[in-house]
Amino acid sequence: MKTTNEAYELLQEKLAQIETAANEGLCKKDSHKSCMKIKSLVFETRQVLNENFYISSHEA
Repeated sequence: MKTTNEAYELLQEKLAQIETAANEGLCKKDSHKSCMKIKSLVFETRQVLNENFYISSHEA
């Protein structure tokens, strides 16, 4: 699978943010806030995937 450096960096950044939010949820009492943040970040990550990745015609 090939993609642009920009798309790859965006995806890596979103995954790092998700990981940070999950760690905060584990370490703090307010896990609801962390869950809401993770939900939002997953949505943003899906947008990055939808805008920058595609299934080639011979894989569909």
